[in-house]
Amino acid sequence: MFERYQKALQNNRSITFTVRVRPHAAHSRITGILDDGSVKIDLATAAENGRANRELINLLSIECGVARENIEILSGKKERRKFMRVRRT
Repeated sequence: MFERYQKALQNNRSITFTVRVRPHAAHSRITGILDDGSVKIDLATAAENGRANRELINLLSIECGVARENIEILSGKKERRKFMRVRRT
């Protein structure tokens, strides 16, 4: 389900996309792609003091195979809907 974004990253220096996060889930994982193209992500951590954002960056780092420093939240740091950029090294 997330493969299209992984392939896009292989062919480009960076990609941007929207995610929709759900904190306090049982596990941190990518659960699907919504109708609008947003990536649906469950996060096991609470949305307090930036912990959910750090968990989101860690998860995307693993899924995209890039360092955490190459992932940034462009907008929505305090929202469930976030606009992300992932850069290739």
